Amino acid sequence: MQLNIRNAEGVQIAWRNIEQSVAAKVGKEHFMGVTVQPMIKLDGYEIIIGSSADSQFGPVLLFGSGGQLVEVYKDRALGLPPLNATLARRLMEQTKIYTALKGVRGRPPVNLAALEELLVRFSYLVVEQPWISEIDINPLLASPERLLALDAGCHLPERHP
Repeated sequence: MQLNIRNAEGVQIAWRNIEQSVAAKVGKEHFMGVTVQPMIKLDGYEIIIGSSADSQFGPVLLFGSGGQLVEVYKDRALGLPPLNATLARRLMEQTKIYTALKGVRGRPPVNLAALEELLVRFSYLVVEQPWISEIDINPLLASPERLLALDAGCHLPERHP
């Protein structure tokens, strides 16, 4: 991922760097291109929503503070899908970031109902698609205006239905 690219030359340089990195790590034949998107300038909170498969419980959901410092803050809650709105809210309430999401220091709150709905839908995705071994949205930018996935990843086994 390359951020804060300011001009066409920067895009070309970033493209070459990514292409070379992929070639060095897994081989040039695995390079499938890049996606270029405008930088978003929203004031919000970076959160993580994810799931990984547990051998005993099946998919386990993760919600918490996200972004680059996800492993530093370790502000997260775990739950089992599927969720409804109440269970989604309870999952969020277990985290420290939840206080900020409600609005703090004069900042308006994020749309918690929309975040609940996103968590509920995400929980159904991992239940209905059992071949997903891991999936996360990190960071998910939560602002008063909207929820925006800035990065996401999904791991599937080599062979799936």
